[in-house]
Amino acid sequence: MLTCHGPAFLTKYENKIPEWVDFVHKANTVEGILSIVEKSQTLDVQNPMHTLKLAKQVVAPTLLLGGAEDRGASALEIERLAAEAGEGWEVILFEGANHNCVFRHRWRGGRRWCGF
Repeated sequence: MLTCHGPAFLTKYENKIPEWVDFVHKANTVEGILSIVEKSQTLDVQNPMHTLKLAKQVVAPTLLLGGAEDRGASALEIERLAAEAGEGWEVILFEGANHNCVFRHRWRGGRRWCGF
């Protein structure tokens, strides 16, 4: 859970972290989370459920939003996905943000700003 948030967010809400960890611990099991990950992610690029295979099926212009400091889906991986998926894929990376960047960043007056 903590790898999904960037340093600025974690610093701002540091006093909430024990409460969040306790909640996640009580609401989940190791087996349950492992099952979700196993069923939703694969590193095998030949697997039809691999992100790149699925992305190549998208036929509409696509905007990928990502955190420049994401440890789960790195900026390099996001840019590679856009490059390999096809034409019309735009990438916007939010500086200082991690995996949950889209919940805290917004557009205002045509430019990005950090909303946390």
